[in-house]
Amino acid sequence: MKVTKRKLIKLIKEAFIGQVGKPPVNVQSYLNNPEVHPKLAPLLQSQEPDAIRQGLSIHGSLTGDDMALAIQNASLEDESFLDKEKPLDKEKNRFAAVITQLAPMNLLRGKMFNEEFYITDYNDDSVSADFEVVIDGSIIDKIYGLLSIGRDSDAKKIGMNYFSDAGKFFTDNPHTYEKCKEYAEKYGAIDFGDLYYNYRIYSRTLEMMMGGLLPEDVDPWINQVSGIELSVGQFGELKEEVPASNADAKAKIFRLAKALGVLSRPFGEHPIGYFFQKPEGSSILKGHTEIRIEF
Repeated sequence: MKVTKRKLIKLIKEAFIGQVGKPPVNVQSYLNNPEVHPKLAPLLQSQEPDAIRQGLSIHGSLTGDDMALAIQNASLEDESFLDKEKPLDKEKNRFAAVITQLAPMNLLRGKMFNEEFYITDYNDDSVSADFEVVIDGSIIDKIYGLLSIGRDSDAKKIGMNYFSDAGKFFTDNPHTYEKCKEYAEKYGAIDFGDLYYNYRIYSRTLEMMMGGLLPEDVDPWINQVSGIELSVGQFGELKEEVPASNADAKAKIFRLAKALGVLSRPFGEHPIGYFFQKPEGSSILKGHTEIRIEF
Protein backbone atom coordinates (compact mmCIF):
# COMPACT_ATOMS: atom_id res chain seq x y z
CA MET A 1 0.00 0.00 0.00
CA LYS A 2 1.39 3.39 -0.99
CA VAL A 3 1.71 5.82 1.93
CA THR A 4 0.91 9.41 0.97
CA LYS A 5 3.07 12.30 2.15
CA ARG A 6 0.20 13.56 4.32
CA LYS A 7 -0.23 10.13 5.90
CA LEU A 8 3.52 9.79 6.45
CA ILE A 9 3.69 13.15 8.24
CA LYS A 10 0.73 12.08 10.37
CA LEU A 11 2.46 8.81 11.27
CA ILE A 12 5.64 10.64 12.26
CA LYS A 13 3.69 13.05 14.43
CA GLU A 14 1.83 10.16 16.06
CA ALA A 15 5.15 8.47 16.73
CA PHE A 16 6.40 11.72 18.21
CA ILE A 17 3.49 11.67 20.64
CA GLY A 18 4.37 8.11 21.60
CA GLN A 19 8.08 8.73 22.11
CA VAL A 20 9.26 12.31 22.39
CA GLY A 21 12.22 12.96 20.11
CA LYS A 22 12.10 9.49 18.54
CA PRO A 23 10.34 9.40 15.15
CA PRO A 24 10.05 6.03 13.33
CA VAL A 25 13.47 6.49 11.75
CA ASN A 26 16.81 7.18 13.38
CA VAL A 27 17.12 10.76 12.18
CA GLN A 28 20.88 10.96 12.70
CA SER A 29 21.43 7.81 10.67
CA TYR A 30 19.16 9.22 7.99
CA LEU A 31 21.04 12.53 7.88
CA ASN A 32 24.36 10.68 7.63
CA ASN A 33 23.11 8.62 4.68
CA PRO A 34 26.18 7.93 2.48
CA GLU A 35 23.97 7.66 -0.62
CA VAL A 36 22.88 11.32 -0.65
CA HIS A 37 24.41 13.68 -3.21
CA PRO A 38 27.88 14.78 -1.98
CA LYS A 39 26.90 18.46 -2.20
CA LEU A 40 23.96 17.86 0.12
CA ALA A 41 25.90 16.00 2.81
CA PRO A 42 27.29 19.18 4.48
CA LEU A 43 23.75 20.55 4.77
CA LEU A 44 22.28 17.36 6.24
CA GLN A 45 25.15 17.04 8.72
CA SER A 46 25.08 20.70 9.73
CA GLN A 47 24.41 21.82 13.30
CA GLU A 48 21.98 24.45 12.01
CA PRO A 49 18.31 23.32 11.77
CA ASP A 50 17.57 25.64 8.83
CA ALA A 51 20.49 24.19 6.85
CA ILE A 52 19.33 20.64 7.62
CA ARG A 53 15.81 21.47 6.49
CA GLN A 54 17.15 22.98 3.29
CA GLY A 55 19.10 19.79 2.60
CA LEU A 56 16.08 17.62 3.37
CA SER A 57 13.92 19.70 1.03
CA ILE A 58 16.38 19.44 -1.86
CA HIS A 59 17.03 15.73 -1.26
CA GLY A 60 13.32 14.96 -1.05
CA SER A 61 12.55 16.94 -4.21
CA LEU A 62 15.38 15.35 -6.20
CA THR A 63 14.77 11.76 -5.12
CA GLY A 64 11.05 11.74 -4.34
CA ASP A 65 11.87 10.50 -0.84
CA ASP A 66 8.77 11.36 1.20
CA MET A 67 10.58 10.60 4.47
CA ALA A 68 12.93 13.56 3.90
CA LEU A 69 10.02 15.93 3.40
CA ALA A 70 8.11 14.45 6.33
CA ILE A 71 11.06 14.95 8.71
CA GLN A 72 11.50 18.48 7.36
CA ASN A 73 7.85 19.31 8.09
CA ALA A 74 7.87 17.63 11.50
CA SER A 75 11.01 19.56 12.52
CA LEU A 76 9.24 22.86 11.83
CA GLU A 77 6.96 22.08 14.77
CA ASP A 78 9.68 20.71 17.03
CA GLU A 79 13.39 20.86 16.26
CA SER A 80 14.04 17.92 18.59
CA PHE A 81 13.36 15.74 15.53
CA LEU A 82 16.80 16.82 14.32
CA ASP A 83 18.59 16.02 17.58
CA LYS A 84 20.49 12.85 18.26
CA GLU A 85 18.20 10.10 19.44
CA LYS A 86 17.32 10.70 23.06
CA PRO A 87 16.14 8.33 25.81
CA LEU A 88 12.40 8.19 26.38
CA ASP A 89 11.23 10.73 28.94
CA LYS A 90 7.84 9.53 30.12
CA GLU A 91 6.88 12.81 31.81
CA LYS A 92 7.70 14.96 28.78
CA ASN A 93 6.03 12.36 26.59
CA ARG A 94 2.82 12.62 28.56
CA PHE A 95 2.70 16.42 28.34
CA ALA A 96 3.68 16.44 24.67
CA ALA A 97 0.78 14.09 23.99
CA VAL A 98 -1.69 16.32 25.85
CA ILE A 99 -0.52 19.52 24.14
CA THR A 100 -0.49 17.89 20.71
CA GLN A 101 -4.04 16.62 21.25
CA LEU A 102 -5.33 19.97 22.49
CA ALA A 103 -3.73 22.22 19.87
CA PRO A 104 -6.07 21.23 16.98
CA MET A 105 -9.10 21.82 19.22
CA ASN A 106 -8.24 25.54 19.35
CA LEU A 107 -9.66 26.19 22.81
CA LEU A 108 -9.57 29.99 22.30
CA ARG A 109 -11.02 30.58 18.86
CA GLY A 110 -14.78 31.12 18.74
CA LYS A 111 -15.12 31.37 22.54
CA MET A 112 -16.24 34.39 24.57
CA PHE A 113 -14.61 34.76 27.99
CA ASN A 114 -16.08 36.54 31.00
CA GLU A 115 -13.49 38.88 32.46
CA GLU A 116 -13.06 41.82 34.83
CA PHE A 117 -11.52 44.96 33.38
CA TYR A 118 -10.24 47.68 35.67
CA ILE A 119 -8.74 51.16 35.22
CA THR A 120 -7.20 53.23 38.00
CA ASP A 121 -4.83 56.15 38.46
CA TYR A 122 -3.12 56.26 41.84
CA ASN A 123 -2.77 60.05 41.66
CA ASP A 124 -6.27 60.82 40.36
CA ASP A 125 -9.35 59.49 42.16
CA SER A 126 -11.55 60.48 39.22
CA VAL A 127 -9.94 57.75 37.14
CA SER A 128 -11.22 54.55 38.68
CA ALA A 129 -13.57 51.99 37.14
CA ASP A 130 -14.28 48.28 37.12
CA PHE A 131 -16.24 46.61 34.34
CA GLU A 132 -17.59 43.11 33.89
CA VAL A 133 -16.82 42.40 30.24
CA VAL A 134 -16.56 39.62 27.68
CA ILE A 135 -13.51 39.22 25.47
CA ASP A 136 -13.32 37.49 22.12
CA GLY A 137 -11.19 34.34 22.20
CA SER A 138 -10.63 34.56 18.45
CA ILE A 139 -8.81 37.87 18.96
CA ILE A 140 -6.70 36.34 21.73
CA ASP A 141 -5.96 33.38 19.44
CA LYS A 142 -4.62 35.75 16.77
CA ILE A 143 -2.55 37.74 19.27
CA TYR A 144 -1.09 34.63 20.92
CA GLY A 145 -0.38 33.15 17.49
CA LEU A 146 1.73 36.17 16.54
CA LEU A 147 3.45 36.27 19.93
CA SER A 148 4.29 32.57 19.56
CA ILE A 149 6.39 33.36 16.47
CA GLY A 150 7.98 36.51 17.88
CA ARG A 151 5.85 39.08 16.04
CA ASP A 152 5.13 41.26 19.07
CA SER A 153 4.50 44.48 17.13
CA ASP A 154 1.92 42.81 14.87
CA ALA A 155 0.20 41.34 17.92
CA LYS A 156 0.03 44.82 19.43
CA LYS A 157 -1.62 46.21 16.28
CA ILE A 158 -4.38 43.60 16.47
CA GLY A 159 -4.96 44.40 20.14
CA MET A 160 -5.07 48.14 19.51
CA ASN A 161 -7.53 47.65 16.66
CA TYR A 162 -9.71 45.48 18.91
CA PHE A 163 -9.93 48.36 21.45
CA SER A 164 -10.33 51.13 18.88
CA ASP A 165 -13.54 53.19 18.75
CA ALA A 166 -14.91 51.01 15.96
CA GLY A 167 -13.38 47.81 17.32
CA LYS A 168 -15.18 44.64 18.40
CA PHE A 169 -14.52 45.16 22.11
CA PHE A 170 -16.99 48.06 22.32
CA THR A 171 -19.49 46.23 20.11
CA ASP A 172 -19.45 43.38 22.64
CA ASN A 173 -19.23 45.71 25.67
CA PRO A 174 -21.13 48.92 24.84
CA HIS A 175 -21.49 49.81 28.55
CA THR A 176 -17.75 50.55 28.70
CA TYR A 177 -17.52 52.88 25.71
CA GLU A 178 -18.27 56.30 27.23
CA LYS A 179 -15.93 55.89 30.21
CA CYS A 180 -13.09 54.44 28.11
CA LYS A 181 -13.49 57.24 25.56
CA GLU A 182 -13.45 59.80 28.40
CA TYR A 183 -10.20 58.41 29.79
CA ALA A 184 -8.56 58.31 26.35
CA GLU A 185 -9.40 62.00 25.84
CA LYS A 186 -8.25 62.89 29.36
CA TYR A 187 -4.75 61.52 28.72
CA GLY A 188 -4.54 62.74 25.12
CA ALA A 189 -4.46 59.27 23.55
CA ILE A 190 -5.48 58.70 19.93
CA ASP A 191 -8.20 56.30 21.08
CA PHE A 192 -8.70 53.78 23.85
CA GLY A 193 -6.66 51.11 22.05
CA ASP A 194 -3.71 53.52 22.05
CA LEU A 195 -4.20 54.27 25.75
CA TYR A 196 -4.53 50.61 26.77
CA TYR A 197 -1.39 49.40 25.04
CA ASN A 198 0.72 52.53 25.61
CA TYR A 199 -0.58 53.78 28.95
CA ARG A 200 2.91 54.11 30.47
CA ILE A 201 3.64 56.80 27.90
CA TYR A 202 0.69 58.84 29.14
CA SER A 203 0.99 58.40 32.90
CA ARG A 204 3.32 56.69 35.35
CA THR A 205 0.48 56.26 37.83
CA LEU A 206 -2.15 54.86 35.47
CA GLU A 207 -2.87 51.14 35.44
CA MET A 208 -5.36 48.97 33.61
CA MET A 209 -5.60 45.26 33.12
CA MET A 210 -7.68 42.51 31.54
CA GLY A 211 -6.95 38.78 31.51
CA GLY A 212 -5.81 37.49 28.15
CA LEU A 213 -5.05 40.94 26.71
CA LEU A 214 -2.33 42.32 28.96
CA PRO A 215 -0.35 45.30 27.62
CA GLU A 216 2.85 43.63 28.87
CA ASP A 217 2.25 40.61 26.66
CA VAL A 218 2.74 42.48 23.41
CA ASP A 219 5.94 44.27 24.48
CA PRO A 220 9.43 42.71 24.69
CA TRP A 221 10.07 41.25 28.12
CA ILE A 222 12.94 43.00 29.87
CA ASN A 223 13.64 40.34 32.52
CA GLN A 224 15.23 37.04 31.56
CA VAL A 225 12.96 33.99 31.83
CA SER A 226 14.65 31.43 34.10
CA GLY A 227 11.92 28.83 34.45
CA ILE A 228 8.73 27.55 32.81
CA GLU A 229 6.50 25.19 34.77
CA LEU A 230 3.31 23.59 33.48
CA SER A 231 0.45 22.28 35.57
CA VAL A 232 -2.04 20.54 33.30
CA GLY A 233 -5.14 19.23 35.05
CA GLN A 234 -4.92 15.60 36.11
CA PHE A 235 -1.68 15.16 34.16
CA GLY A 236 0.37 16.80 36.89
CA GLU A 237 3.29 19.21 36.69
CA LEU A 238 6.35 19.48 34.48
CA LYS A 239 9.27 21.86 34.16
CA GLU A 240 9.96 22.91 30.57
CA GLU A 241 13.39 23.68 29.18
CA VAL A 242 13.95 27.42 28.76
CA PRO A 243 15.42 28.65 25.44
CA ALA A 244 18.56 30.75 25.82
CA SER A 245 17.06 33.76 24.06
CA ASN A 246 14.51 35.73 26.05
CA ALA A 247 12.48 36.34 22.89
CA ASP A 248 12.47 32.60 22.14
CA ALA A 249 11.41 31.83 25.72
CA LYS A 250 8.51 34.28 25.47
CA ALA A 251 7.45 32.81 22.12
CA LYS A 252 7.54 29.29 23.58
CA ILE A 253 5.35 30.35 26.50
CA PHE A 254 2.71 31.74 24.16
CA ARG A 255 2.85 28.62 21.98
CA LEU A 256 2.04 26.58 25.09
CA ALA A 257 -0.69 29.02 26.16
CA LYS A 258 -2.30 28.96 22.72
CA ALA A 259 -2.23 25.16 22.54
CA LEU A 260 -3.68 24.76 26.04
CA GLY A 261 -6.28 27.49 25.59
CA VAL A 262 -5.28 29.40 28.72
CA LEU A 263 -5.28 33.17 29.26
CA SER A 264 -2.50 35.41 30.55
CA ARG A 265 -3.28 37.09 33.86
CA PRO A 266 -1.42 39.52 36.12
CA PHE A 267 0.33 37.71 38.97
CA GLY A 268 2.90 39.48 41.08
CA GLU A 269 5.86 40.52 38.96
CA HIS A 270 5.17 38.03 36.20
CA PRO A 271 3.92 39.70 33.01
CA ILE A 272 2.19 36.50 31.95
CA GLY A 273 2.37 34.64 35.26
CA TYR A 274 -0.85 32.76 35.94
CA PHE A 275 -3.39 31.00 33.75
CA PHE A 276 -6.61 29.46 34.92
CA GLN A 277 -9.29 27.54 33.06
CA LYS A 278 -12.48 25.90 34.26
CA PRO A 279 -13.10 23.12 31.74
CA GLU A 280 -16.66 22.45 30.68
CA GLY A 281 -18.10 19.02 30.05
CA SER A 282 -15.65 16.16 29.52
CA SER A 283 -12.53 18.25 28.97
CA ILE A 284 -9.31 16.27 28.62
CA LEU A 285 -7.77 18.54 31.27
CA LYS A 286 -10.21 17.65 34.09
CA GLY A 287 -9.00 20.52 36.21
CA HIS A 288 -7.17 23.82 36.17
CA THR A 289 -4.25 24.64 33.93
CA GLU A 290 -1.33 26.90 34.83
CA ILE A 291 1.84 28.09 33.20
CA ARG A 292 4.11 29.59 35.83
CA ILE A 293 6.96 31.80 34.68
CA GLU A 294 10.01 32.52 36.81
CA PHE A 295 12.23 35.53 36.15
